[in-house]
Amino acid sequence: MNSRSFFILSLFLTIGLSSCGLFTKSKQSSKKYTSSKFNNLWMEKKSYHQDDTIRLNLSTTHPDELGLVDPDGNFFYLVYGPQVETITNGKPIMTVAQFRPITFIEIVPSTFKANPHNVRYSGNIKPFTQSGEYTFMISQNLSTDAMGAAETLKFLYMHEKKGP
Repeated sequence: MNSRSFFILSLFLTIGLSSCGLFTKSKQSSKKYTSSKFNNLWMEKKSYHQDDTIRLNLSTTHPDELGLVDPDGNFFYLVYGPQVETITNGKPIMTVAQFRPITFIEIVPSTFKANPHNVRYSGNIKPFTQSGEYTFMISQNLSTDAMGAAETLKFLYMHEKKGP
């Protein structure tokens, strides 16, 4: 792919996919609530409500796969490669190729759906269903990395709307 084609593809991904409100490119924020290990993940604050927008910031070069763990320990795949076997009709929120160039993802808990790592389900479901501590995980290969090998970022989610 020549540089002009790459530029056009990057521009298409940035404009086209950011218009859906899921993610876009951005300059990194100065405030940080950072993850463990390598600081590939950070947030502006440590707690969120149901009607907030969770902004997960990513380093310019970050691992390829992203997951989420709910307070009960249930795992959700967010971004993963084609080698990962998941539930029927489960889909990533974006492909690895779309994920690599971005520097943040915005998630609205009340409407967000992800791919659960649980065969009881067919298709993506809402992971934000209860208050408690949630954990984002980023790794080059989430299906083989143990919790200790993946970089993590914990945050508090309140399953209620923010008061006035």
